[in-house]
Amino acid sequence: MAMGWMVQDRAAARHVAALAAIIAAVLPTAAGCTAGRPTASSAAPAASKAPASGHWGPAVPVPGLGGRGLNAGGQAWVTSVSCASAGNCAAGGSCKDAHGHSLVFVAGERNGQWGTAIEIPATAQLNAGGYPQVSSVSCPRAGNCAAGGWYLDSSHNRHAFIVSERNGRWGTAIEIPGTRARSWVNAVSCGSVGNCAADGGYIGNSGSIRPFVASEQDGRWAATEVPGIASLISSIPGHGGNTEVSATSCLNGYCLPSAMSCLSTGYCLAGGYYDDYFGQRQAFEVSRP
Repeated sequence: MAMGWMVQDRAAARHVAALAAIIAAVLPTAAGCTAGRPTASSAAPAASKAPASGHWGPAVPVPGLGGRGLNAGGQAWVTSVSCASAGNCAAGGSCKDAHGHSLVFVAGERNGQWGTAIEIPATAQLNAGGYPQVSSVSCPRAGNCAAGGWYLDSSHNRHAFIVSERNGRWGTAIEIPGTRARSWVNAVSCGSVGNCAADGGYIGNSGSIRPFVASEQDGRWAATEVPGIASLISSIPGHGGNTEVSATSCLNGYCLPSAMSCLSTGYCLAGGYYDDYFGQRQAFEVSRP
């Protein structure tokens, strides 16, 4: 699979068909959708019964969080979900344990039944700063997913992490190779098992924020700054090239990709924003053939 990324500063006609294919590829069976939102802790069972086509079923608690579970501190929420097919999904989020420590969790659904949420392996050791977050989950096949986000080190710097699930078992979370301190993941997308991509941002030595893309090939990850982005960004004279940190804006040199999707062929497409010399917000796309 080709691992190179190419950036463009405007949408090209040749991507229209690819985008349509991406939309079709990432959607599961019609009406088989899942949503998550913050919930209070609860020890109620989490049997998931498939509703009639086109209708939403009743909300259920994520098993393993309520009562004396992971969320004994009573502050849990789901931040990302993904479905390989109807009734075969995964969810990721954050919670607080009985001691008030923040944790990140993942939970899987197989054939319409949700399993018990677990703390993402190794994040307890990585997360010395106490505020981890799952920002994105992607599942190309039932029981085979990837999740990304960030954790804080002892100096309270963010670090981008990634973790993979294989055949229903979650592996060990790792800092994405090639990223640095003060980095984070925005989006993860898997075209096939073991071949995923992620995007996010990091704060450079100058204090400005820049985007990165990362590729997984046969289970190995590597990150790089978005190619060509430096030539598109020009800081406004008199400004430091960085403003507020927001995943949906890009002002005075601050830019981040905010969306990504990959096909089973290995093709990936991400998009975001950058600010040009005149302070005008522009859109960019970056693709991996």
